[in-house]
Amino acid sequence: MTLPRTFLVLPLLAVSAIAASSSAETLESVQRKLQEKVAGYKTIQFRSQMRAETSQGGVMVTSWLQQVTEFLKEGDKVLSRIESKSERVEKAGDQSAKMESSLLEISDGQHDYALLEAQGAIRATKRTANTTNRFTPFDPMRGFKMMEENIEMRLLPDETIDGQETFVIEMKPRSGSANLPAGRSLVYYDKATGINVRSITYDMRGKLTTTTVNTDIKIDAPIARDRFAFKPPPGVEVTDLTNVPTSAPAR
Repeated sequence: MTLPRTFLVLPLLAVSAIAASSSAETLESVQRKLQEKVAGYKTIQFRSQMRAETSQGGVMVTSWLQQVTEFLKEGDKVLSRIESKSERVEKAGDQSAKMESSLLEISDGQHDYALLEAQGAIRATKRTANTTNRFTPFDPMRGFKMMEENIEMRLLPDETIDGQETFVIEMKPRSGSANLPAGRSLVYYDKATGINVRSITYDMRGKLTTTTVNTDIKIDAPIARDRFAFKPPPGVEVTDLTNVPTSAPAR
């Protein structure tokens, strides 16, 4: 007896469907893959460029940020050094104002230091290291879990960014969440390294407001330990805030 062709094709289609379903990525599987990629790294370094543009009450604000970031993992401690230069231009009609600043942030695992230079003034501070709600690139899963209460995440189709295959995660504030941007963000993670290579944010009307690009990514390249030793410029007094409670946001 010869079976009709339909009976031969249907089982093959079912097998194909099961195989496709089992290989399809989910948000949870991608988060686990990112965690597995970066958890074993000892050092992570990259450069960032950010451009933001917002308008409110007739004032157009455009901001630029250039940043060099270095992370070093020592056991359970994460040391970091972040050097930033920013420029902000506010324009209202024919009037405009420009502000420039630089910021050095260092964490040696025990204390957080900051050196801010803005409008001709220099300020240095020292705080107890904030290890409770700080995100580090060695533990993205922790960051995802910290955001779950206020941020709804969804996996979007993969995209190729500058020749890099990336996972794309959409992040939107949950209804009723306070003190969060009204729009959505798209975060692109390089499949090869697990590192965030681009983030873009939109306002509630769908207008692009912020673009951040991370480049020159280096994994496990040597970093001198003294890069994480804070040395204020001569004559600059460090304000000790170690006994002041802090609610610093996660980075």
